[in-house]
Amino acid sequence: MIEEDNVGNHRNIISLEEAQSLREQLRPAFAGYVTDGNISDRDVLATLMDLIVRGKIGMDADTQKKPVKVNRVYWLGDGEGLLPFEKEFIATLFTHKKELSADEVHMWIDSKELHEVIFRNLEFLQNFGIAKSLLLVEGERRIYRGQLYLTIPNTKKKRPVRTLEDLDLYREQVRSNAWSWLVLLGFIFLIFSIRFLPFLKYNPAIGNIWLLVAILPLFAIIYGVIKLNGIRYLKKFLELQFNNNIIPFTKKRYEDLFDFIQSYPLKEQRLYNEFMPHAVALGLDTSWNESFGIGKEIVVKSKAVSAKDLNTSQT
Repeated sequence: MIEEDNVGNHRNIISLEEAQSLREQLRPAFAGYVTDGNISDRDVLATLMDLIVRGKIGMDADTQKKPVKVNRVYWLGDGEGLLPFEKEFIATLFTHKKELSADEVHMWIDSKELHEVIFRNLEFLQNFGIAKSLLLVEGERRIYRGQLYLTIPNTKKKRPVRTLEDLDLYREQVRSNAWSWLVLLGFIFLIFSIRFLPFLKYNPAIGNIWLLVAILPLFAIIYGVIKLNGIRYLKKFLELQFNNNIIPFTKKRYEDLFDFIQSYPLKEQRLYNEFMPHAVALGLDTSWNESFGIGKEIVVKSKAVSAKDLNTSQT
């Protein structure tokens, strides 16, 4: 899907599948930090809503009212699959009791203690594997000469190596190929030795051929070592580049998700909509702010299109 921004440039809107992948890996808690450098009330609220949607925190609410009237939120006691900062977030929120009213949640947000929990866990950003997918190996050919291609398993097709994950798979294929050549050439050397060395005393020229055959497995070892070392140094360079640019890389992924949610029909206050917590974090859904008595920090006009139009544009 192509959309035009306010300066006339065209940008691609990611597919539903890509957005779902981003949703799984990019926690809404850090959306504000990577976009404006701050942990805001909406980041805290988005984290709460994310934990509610994922069934870690329960909520009793009157969904017939607009905005939704929240009666209480409560800890469900399920910590499976939670990240360390999410466990700390829940432990802080429910420090004194396991059931809170909307006003009490508001008081916790006002205290800024939940903001501090998110801020103390910013190192989690370093583990965003999906952000590393922006590190294009293709652009580093000056370091590792020649284009790298990854052979797709069970097919004869190849595709360019573009990400760190691709690079790991490519390294495994190089290692496998090097071992295969070493075994094959070693077998040839063994057969040649058994077959012809007994005749060396009758024909000294066989000795020269034997030395040549003996060198072939050595070449396979040298080739494999050089190739694997090149990949290792390339990966170190790209990881260094990533670690020095973590915020810009991750910010780009959040922006991709932001553009998608703007164009995706998100029903207002639909509690179990998969993108709702990120919509809250990115300022696209401010209705839940009212439910918890939190000021609307950002109001963004929706650019939602119909699901039919969205699916048509992505095919």
